[in-house]
Amino acid sequence: MTIKNRFYLLIGMVVMAMLVMVGLSRYAAGVIIELEQEEVQLVEAEVGMLLLRRHEKDFMQRQEMQYVAQFDNDYAALIDLTNDLIRRLEASGIDAGNTRKLVELLGSYSADFHAPVSHQQRIGLHEEDGLYGSLRHAVHTVEDLLRAEGHSGLLAEMLMLRRHEKDFMLRGKLPYVDKFE
Repeated sequence: MTIKNRFYLLIGMVVMAMLVMVGLSRYAAGVIIELEQEEVQLVEAEVGMLLLRRHEKDFMQRQEMQYVAQFDNDYAALIDLTNDLIRRLEASGIDAGNTRKLVELLGSYSADFHAPVSHQQRIGLHEEDGLYGSLRHAVHTVEDLLRAEGHSGLLAEMLMLRRHEKDFMLRGKLPYVDKFE
């Protein structure tokens, strides 16, 4: 083989090596972009979990059903996001076991949130809802009957019972139950 042919062979090998390097760098860049997108989804999932916590606290503080609806909407979006993240991780060859566990924990969290919500709905979100409303209506009916019959002594005792009842409902302390009895 002549020096000229060796030189062409060497140039060909250098060009092939450069093409391989360009291909590998493009592949690596694609993998890096994919991993960065997965990282962004992880941050979005964290933000979603914080939003769920915020809606939970808002409901517990204000007793308004709009926060339950917001919780449910953000929960559904978070589940979609984590399921998409699981698909991306598996496509990248990364173990998605922890993300699957997160989906299970989010399901438990949602159930744990909805249990006190339904309990509070049964008790009553406002003074005219649920058991609070039933109790209030019954007491008003008894008050009207006692006033109509002129039983001022019984009316005064009933109003003291109502005071202890309201103290208990507002403060939740057991000494008010003893006073009520």
